[in-house]
Amino acid sequence: MSASPAGPLPAVDPGLAAAWERDGFFVVPGLLDRETAATLLDAARRLARALPDQPDAPVVPLPEGRVRAGATDPEEALAKLFRLHRQPPFADVARQPMILAHVAALLGDDLDLFLSQFIFKWPEAYGQPWHQDSSYFRFTPSHQVGVWVAANRATVDNGCLWVLPGSHTEPIHPHVPDDRPNATFAYTRIVGHDVAARIPVTMEPG
Repeated sequence: MSASPAGPLPAVDPGLAAAWERDGFFVVPGLLDRETAATLLDAARRLARALPDQPDAPVVPLPEGRVRAGATDPEEALAKLFRLHRQPPFADVARQPMILAHVAALLGDDLDLFLSQFIFKWPEAYGQPWHQDSSYFRFTPSHQVGVWVAANRATVDNGCLWVLPGSHTEPIHPHVPDDRPNATFAYTRIVGHDVAARIPVTMEPG
């Protein structure tokens, strides 16, 4: 899906590009309002619950490998939903001017959205092991960025994102399949890499 802006974009903090070059990530508090974040969460839950009755659903589910005992909600059996960006409200958010402005500040105005996913973070689930996104998406040239929007509060206790600042400048390291018992299908982990300098990226909704 082309996500290139149709008109002038809002101004963004010019210091963020320097943070991107140095660290490989930056956080923009309040990029979206809490109501929009709540709408995304509600829509993902509705899509997940409708999947058993929609064999030709427009989204692609990734089952969770390690589901907690006693889980009753259908969405608790899922790790992720893919291919959300062609339907509302996700399509609307993908074209949100402030998101486009921040991505365009890094990549320019000719943008293409090739993947979207909603990540569920369930109690007792493993989560995704340490990896490089570019190990999954091997493009040449590899001009790509990920936009991570918190649908609810993300903390160390409930499974926030962790990053290794500056590691985006490294080559793609060897990865092997996640070999933890009942690991989620298709997850890979990086081999023999020191992640002692990792930091959590806590976020509020939006």
